[in-house]
Parts: sequence; structure tokens; C-alpha cells
Amino acid sequence: MSPAPIQKISITLFVRASLGMAMGLTCVRAINAASTQGQEGARISSTSSPPKPTQDKQAPPRGDLFDKLTEAPGGLNEHTVLARLAMPADAAAKLVPIVTDALRNPERFWPNGRNQAAPASALVENQSVLLDFLWELGPRSAASGPELTSLMNSSSADPGIRIKAAGTLVRVTGLQELGLPFLLGSVQKGDVSAVDEIGELGSQGGAAGTALSDIVGSNERATEIKAHAASASVRVTGKPEPGLSYLLGLLSVPISGDAAATTEGSAGSNRYLALGELVKLGPMAKDAEPTMTELMNSGRVPLSLRISTASALVSMEGKSEPGLTVLCALLTDATTDAHSQSDIVAALEDLGPLAANAVPTLVQFVERKLPDDSL
Repeated sequence: MSPAPIQKISITLFVRASLGMAMGLTCVRAINAASTQGQEGARISSTSSPPKPTQDKQAPPRGDLFDKLTEAPGGLNEHTVLARLAMPADAAAKLVPIVTDALRNPERFWPNGRNQAAPASALVENQSVLLDFLWELGPRSAASGPELTSLMNSSSADPGIRIKAAGTLVRVTGLQELGLPFLLGSVQKGDVSAVDEIGELGSQGGAAGTALSDIVGSNERATEIKAHAASASVRVTGKPEPGLSYLLGLLSVPISGDAAATTEGSAGSNRYLALGELVKLGPMAKDAEPTMTELMNSGRVPLSLRISTASALVSMEGKSEPGLTVLCALLTDATTDAHSQSDIVAALEDLGPLAANAVPTLVQFVERKLPDDSL
């Protein structure tokens, strides 16, 4: 699909479409995302969204620090961070002191000329992006170790930032003993984000494998933390069990004859939970494909579950079929309601280039929703 038709469709959506603003914007983003090369995410936890669609959230302002780092208007964001990951070690070494200074004194980098103090949420967001930056630099940012240790141990720091600091500390130094005890302590307190951070470490979090497996097998833990521990255990040990079997158990609850019933209660929510964790496993979850394919093609489960499962299959396998075909068929099915259509378009947007083959279907979908003389 060439840029010209996409631009024309975009303009028409804004000016004359009868889709409604939310659907129109999502269609445009989905077409553009599928038609261009995406960028890999900084961490699985920040880029692999759960199968359920979510609404966009406006990020808080990020401050002068990011202009200083990027030397460009607009400041540092996730995309410019990722664009700089290939920088040589000597260039990284010049930026690491700036980053560590910002982690230590985030309020100093709030834009000048503002009369009010920096919102706490903005400072936390700044620190989070900086930690992702150090994470992706890996050993090239090993000099940040002392500051990461200080941030991890700071009782005044945001709890989520302390967890990210601990994970980043292990990542950049390669020393599990520096950050893993803090993460495991948080896990024992029931902190799901600490479980996810360990999972992001992969083999670097291998020493936590036994503790994670124990959580999966515990009868005293909540389903949510057990599901997150299941996927994390697979990622840190490289072994599918017991994590994969637990997730498949959540996904394989017998299907009710009443499609609406499968959305009610814990069984329905647990399916979505399992799908989100299976996506994180990628090819390691290949044994789940038959069960997921059955759900995706079943007429006895809610349409929302079929959409989420199809999207999860594409993300997990890293290939478009058969999930993309199902999503496109559901989008153009005359019986699909508007809310579900919106969910499908949002799912295609999230898939980015993996949904490239869906662009013709998206364009046709838009054309059918527009007045005859709009294009």
C-alpha cells in the first residue's frame, strides 16, 4: 500500500467519515502501523500488551533532560531510546553519567519556566524511560551500577521504580546477586511487577527459577501472580514445565454451550490472563497453539475471546497466519457488532507490521463506511 492512498484515507476519515472519531483514528493508526516497519520494544513488559484492547493514555511531560540527551526537539521517548541502542560503547559512556544524574535528581530536569513543581507522575515516567535506556545498553552502562543500587534501596523512591532499578542492575552488571534478592523479596510480598521483572531477565534470572515454580504450584497464591510466575519461570529456566501446563490449564476450562457464560466469573478473566502470559513466551509456547487455535475458531466462545486469541497467536508465533485471516474475516463479517470491530482494528494496530497483509481489508472496511463520494 503506497503512502498516497493511506494519506487520502486518513484525511477523509477526519473530514467526512461516518465511523466516529475513535474508530476513525484507530483505523488510520492500524493502517499506518501495518504499512511501516515497527521498532522492537525495550522490554517485553512494556511492549507486549495484553490481548484486551486498551485506550491510549497521554504520557506526562518528560522535561529538559530528554532534549539534552537527544539534542532534538521533543525530547527522549521510547522510540528515540530504541533508535540509539546500536551506539558504540564510547558514545554510550558519555550518556550514562547524564542518565545516572537524572535518576538521582529527576526534579532538576523539569522544564525551566514552569511555575509549579514537577508532578510526581512525570518524574516517575522520566525515571522509567531512563531505566529502559540503561537496560537496553546492557553492559555498556555497567558504570550505572552504584546509582541503580542506591535507587533500588531508596525507601523514598517509587516502588515500581525500585523494582525496575533492581532488574536493570542485574541486566547491566550480569550479577544476579546484586538485584535478584530484592526482586524475590518483593515477589514473596505478592508484587506481580517484580515477577515480571525477573521474567524479563531471562536466563539472567535463572536463580529465581525454583522460587517461581514454587509459586506456580502453591495453593495459597492468587491466580494472577501464579500465571505471571508461570510465564516467568519458563523464560528464566528455558524449560516449559511447570509454567506452560499451568497456563494451558487456565486456557482449557471446558467451553460452555452459552457463549456469554464464558465471559462471566473467574474462568473468563483467567483465559485472558493466560493469553497475555503466553504471548510473552513466544515460540516457547508452541504447545499451546492447538488449544488457542480451537478457541480462535470456536463459535461457542465470546467474540472478544476469539479476537484476543487470534491476536495472541500472531504475536506469539511472529507470523500472520492463521490468526490474521480470522481477524480479517471477523472484521468484515456482517454480524460483527461495532464494538467488536473497534477491538479488531485496535488489535491489528498493536500487531504493527505483522498485520501488513490486513491493510487491503482495512482499506475496504473504511471505504464501505464512508459516503460514496468520499474517496
